[in-house]
Amino acid sequence: MSVIEIEKLMMTNGQQYYNRLIEPIERQMMSVIARIVCNRDMAMDVLHDVLATVWTKLAIIDRQKSPHAYILRICITHAYDALREAQCRRHHEAKAMQQRANAVSEKDNDRLDTPALESIYEAIFDLPSHQGKSFLLRAIQDFSFPEIAAVLECSEPTARSHYSKAKAKICSRLIKQGLLKPQGTQKNE
Repeated sequence: MSVIEIEKLMMTNGQQYYNRLIEPIERQMMSVIARIVCNRDMAMDVLHDVLATVWTKLAIIDRQKSPHAYILRICITHAYDALREAQCRRHHEAKAMQQRANAVSEKDNDRLDTPALESIYEAIFDLPSHQGKSFLLRAIQDFSFPEIAAVLECSEPTARSHYSKAKAKICSRLIKQGLLKPQGTQKNE
């Protein structure tokens, strides 16, 4: 057997393994990504990036206790990063628009109105990574705490702690911004 034939055989086996690994969760991957980024075009771009990452990390994924949870974690990380990048782009664009508005405006205190959703995403992006991911998984994806723990590769109590801290920080920030009314003690989900 020549080197080319051996490489071709390895690629075929790798492709078959890749297909067996991805096919059962491909819809779930797209669902997770789409729910996080809330934009079909961006979700497709993120999915392509995830699939490329999975292909390059097949050997690492193969050694995981739960390969599907590992792949979902890759999906969440890529979606989170894409959303953060889009948020930064919007922030810079808004800043530039604000500067242009200030240059044209006679008032120094003119500000652009940003929707409440922008404030929520900003609050999520300011969280530590695991807290932000746990909040997105629980609040948007409706994952259970055992599922969150598997994706984040931590214990269930730790996943609950990440979510609880994230929820408290987000609520506190939204209350300070006047977007959420303070209530009595809120129970964690």
